[in-house]
Amino acid sequence: MSYDPSQGQGTPPGGYDQPGQYGQPTPPPTPGYGAYPTGGSPYGTPGYGAPVGPAPSSYRAWAVTCIVLGIFFSLIIGLPMGIAANYYAGKVRRNWDMGDQPGAMKASSRARLWSILSTVFIVIGFIGFIIIVSKGGSTTS
Repeated sequence: MSYDPSQGQGTPPGGYDQPGQYGQPTPPPTPGYGAYPTGGSPYGTPGYGAPVGPAPSSYRAWAVTCIVLGIFFSLIIGLPMGIAANYYAGKVRRNWDMGDQPGAMKASSRARLWSILSTVFIVIGFIGFIIIVSKGGSTTS
């Protein structure tokens, strides 16, 4: 007679040198997918945690100055760039307070970039303003 588990015939026949519960110890539980047995990543969570060192510069004063001067000398190009610089300057502190150091550094460099670009266009607008004002009073005959 052969053993068929689907027939509900009870326990399988012995004789395979495996006593009781097949002689196998119960394996320890394995961690879930992607989990580390120590309870966390051995390298820590990238970029998050308590900030180390001083916060990066936000260039907030430079950005606000670009907004004010952009209103007077470069309304079309300088002002929007100053607003973008101010936006990224605000993100620096928010990211730093959340512990996102790479995000704070990236926002700081973008605030600086937008401030530089805004300053360039404000200077061009100022030079254009000076040229227009100096030529406006003269008459040619």
